[in-house]
Amino acid sequence: MKRYKASALFAFLYLAALCFSGCSATRSQPADFYLLSSQPLPQLAERDGLVGVLPVRVPDYLDRPQIVTRTGKNTLDLNEFNRWAEPLRMNITSVLVQNLSHLLGTDAIINTNQNFGHPLRFQVGVEVQRFDGELGGTVILSGRWSIHSDDRKQTVVGRGFSFHEQTRSASYEDYVVALSQAIDELSRVIAEELERIL
Repeated sequence: MKRYKASALFAFLYLAALCFSGCSATRSQPADFYLLSSQPLPQLAERDGLVGVLPVRVPDYLDRPQIVTRTGKNTLDLNEFNRWAEPLRMNITSVLVQNLSHLLGTDAIINTNQNFGHPLRFQVGVEVQRFDGELGGTVILSGRWSIHSDDRKQTVVGRGFSFHEQTRSASYEDYVVALSQAIDELSRVIAEELERIL
């Protein structure tokens, strides 16, 4: 009986050691974290008037830490080891503010979440419907943008958009670069309208 207990204990410890070593091996790959970037763009004429950029709205399938890519027409991949360094909606909003500030040559473009009581002349809203693509293929940014009056009771202008950018390689770094370029194109369109009405 004692021999049986000793054998069972040895077998249990052996299996536990195997399980522990297996679990340790699966944790060896560190995750990479990415941020979208603003690009140097040609400046337009400077205009007066404080403009607020509302928090960008993104669909639920994108509102997660993992970077989402397309693997087929109706299939997605959520990569556990390639992630956004901050919530995607916040990152897109921040890049829009930077791009519009550069394009309009002014520091009067602000994130409405960081507005501490300053009166606004206009507010810009963006609703993203799609912001993904294939690694090594094309990324798509589509949705609708609008410019509202200071109190958001009137829509001055609103339009749908769809931008396509080709990735340079199948790496996640180039995938994020292509997504950033799509936001640059959206920023340019919005800036041209703001430049007209300011």
